[in-house]
Amino acid sequence: MGLKRTSNRAGPPALSDADRVRAYMEESAVCRSLGEQGSRLLRFLVEQTLEGKAPQAKTIATLLDGVEEPDDAYLTQIRDRVSKLRKALSFYYDTHGTADIVVMSLPDNAKRDGYRVTPKFADRQVRAGSPDGMGLVIPAKPWIDTLSRSGLTNAFRIKEQNRERLHRVKDLIREEAKVKQPHFRLVASSGFSYLNRSMGPVWVEAGLGDIVYGRKARFDVVLESPFSDFAECRALANVDTRHHWDHKVNVRELEELQDQRPNLSIRVTEIPVNCSLFITSKSIFYDPYLWARPSGVHPTENNFWVFEFRRGEESYDCYELLTRHFSFVWENSVTLREFLRQEPSYERRTKLFEERVRTRIRQAKLRDRRA
Repeated sequence: MGLKRTSNRAGPPALSDADRVRAYMEESAVCRSLGEQGSRLLRFLVEQTLEGKAPQAKTIATLLDGVEEPDDAYLTQIRDRVSKLRKALSFYYDTHGTADIVVMSLPDNAKRDGYRVTPKFADRQVRAGSPDGMGLVIPAKPWIDTLSRSGLTNAFRIKEQNRERLHRVKDLIREEAKVKQPHFRLVASSGFSYLNRSMGPVWVEAGLGDIVYGRKARFDVVLESPFSDFAECRALANVDTRHHWDHKVNVRELEELQDQRPNLSIRVTEIPVNCSLFITSKSIFYDPYLWARPSGVHPTENNFWVFEFRRGEESYDCYELLTRHFSFVWENSVTLREFLRQEPSYERRTKLFEERVRTRIRQAKLRDRRA
């Protein structure tokens, strides 16, 4: 293999190829993807290779399995295990391991020459700076594989990638429109982008309105109450006495929309809604809300990232977790009509909210002056 130790002209010595392989084995997801038996076999073959050895089936049986005198049937089992390992490695690097900095392979015909792992250092290595500019190879991070297995397929930086995000939402709406019973779900603070019939970019430009009206797609919506504790927190973060429905939601229009479209259900919850979720049968757009304002003119919740999840592996499936979150919020909500008919009136609750926030903003300013 020619695994030699190399060193920088200045600064700490560089990792040897053998060290890099061992670090990769510990920090990557390759062993976890193979299961206990496959991982054990791969680790054994890698260590044997790094020591300059090429074990045959009998050596594997003796040193790894502790079988002193394996018969022909047992040796055949060993060769089958190696064959399965070879295929599993190929599958891993074609799917979850596409970004790995080391690629492990096994020869197809090694019955005579022994089973020697061939580690190839991929061109996609990431390097950290060093005094001589050469750098050390940083092993692939396990969380990259975990995110992939969790179903993460896209991420859009707001607001720099708003157009790309909108185009992707449009694709998802078209995709959902093709299923037999299209069904969209939404959890949001105001739902402006998805429900405003004249200005909402998703409703108008991405075509959600056409699908809901023309094709009668089911659309279940939960909006956060403008009088909730979380709404008050948002107002304080924005130093704004208005609640988040004040300049985004036309209440009468929402009522009309729901009356006209029996396939559209709008509910309201007092539960904190600290993210928006737009859900189709195959994807979820997850938009976390934050309390950090990039400037005095930007609201808090629209300056982070939006992530798209599709269905992942069972143990990691974020799509399933987020749909359960929607179900919980939905179950702890009331219809829009019930919400608007609560006492005191919507208008009176708005005034009480503004008074409460105004008082808290004033108290915060006094504290700042005293500090």
